[in-house]
Amino acid sequence: MALVHINREKLGAPGDFMTLNKRNLELVLNELTHSELRLYLFLVSNRDGYTMPFSKQLIQNRIGLSKNGFYLARDGLIKKGFLVFNLTGDEYFFYEQSLQNNISDI
Repeated sequence: MALVHINREKLGAPGDFMTLNKRNLELVLNELTHSELRLYLFLVSNRDGYTMPFSKQLIQNRIGLSKNGFYLARDGLIKKGFLVFNLTGDEYFFYEQSLQNNISDI
């Protein structure tokens, strides 16, 4: 089973609620499709450094994406630089801020 490693920005003390950098939220609201945004919010709601199973079935059950919606969202997040697949292992790395944005901001 694939894994996903969560990489979050440091925003303060952990809690039972999700915090999200406002600039990042504005960017994803303009960049992502509906299904990509649902998967993004599911992943970003986890604490930084957290590793969890990246299971199509789990995600479908938790956020109600169809099988096709899951694959479109996953592939879209990869293309847009939020999700990186590790070719040497069955794992992904999620980034709150697109790696493409980090590169273009330099």
